[in-house]
Amino acid sequence: MPSQNSSKLPICRACGSNRLDYLWNCAPFSDRLLAEMGQSSLSAGKLYKCQHCGLGQRLPCLTEEELKQVYASAPSGAMDYEFERNAAWSKGRELLLKHFSGHQAVTVLDVGCNEGKFLANLPEHWQWFGVEGGEATAQSASAKGVQVIANRVQDVHCQWHHYFDVLTLFDVFEHLPNPLEGIQQAKQLLKPGGLLLISTGNMDAWTWRWLRGRHWYLQTPLHLSFATRQFFSYVEQIVGVKIQQIDSIPHQLGARQEVWDDCIKAIYYECWQRGGFWRFPQKAILSMPNYSHLRHLTSVPWTVKLSDHFFICLRNA
Repeated sequence: MPSQNSSKLPICRACGSNRLDYLWNCAPFSDRLLAEMGQSSLSAGKLYKCQHCGLGQRLPCLTEEELKQVYASAPSGAMDYEFERNAAWSKGRELLLKHFSGHQAVTVLDVGCNEGKFLANLPEHWQWFGVEGGEATAQSASAKGVQVIANRVQDVHCQWHHYFDVLTLFDVFEHLPNPLEGIQQAKQLLKPGGLLLISTGNMDAWTWRWLRGRHWYLQTPLHLSFATRQFFSYVEQIVGVKIQQIDSIPHQLGARQEVWDDCIKAIYYECWQRGGFWRFPQKAILSMPNYSHLRHLTSVPWTVKLSDHFFICLRNA
């Protein structure tokens, strides 16, 4: 079983402040997820938010070395999303095609490129580069024409400093023990005026305030860090980048009915967990057409169609 970091006096992993507000206990991980990681038990820890920089963080959590081992053994296809359903990929491609319209040699580095699907949906005459820690997934990316230059962003050789027009961190932020450090490392790789695109969970979303420690984004041990608008304002001050765009997006795009269904599931599940007065709206939901089946919902619902993510575009100063 992986060891976990522990500290009697927790400090912020990003800014070093000891002004951390305890928010909630994280809901226990599902047995299915633990089994996939080869674990029988693993503490879900507690969620804190730093008063100084605004970063949300799980404590205790897996170490960076333990994470590296998990990613290295990840099977190909484990995170194989349909391109048009991935909100960040779709929005990122739209932004880049508009921004670099007519450019012939755009260099793009996708950190955590997985099998290279995002890059493979960009213009063929652009130069595609990737950072990927999984052996099988890196091979799949290479087969698509992606030049994989490192396993982790901190391992990228200095020869690539100030080389890239664009760097993307799609669904990577939450996996970093220190996202501020990760963004600083990304900035080193960008040309002056280059763009850094980030997508990650949004702790300011209503679903976090409602579900608290039972939010689906806390249901994987690999998610360690969680973003807020306050944190990106802090990044802007400290790192030397400017926020060009910040939007609320879902993890996956869905039809209106799918979004509504996810909303009802989130409301129902938390009413059931709270009990007491909340039994009344819970029963009202069960009486609604097409929602009586929710009485069998006993685990955290993965409401991936709700707008509980950030899409951020930062420009290198």
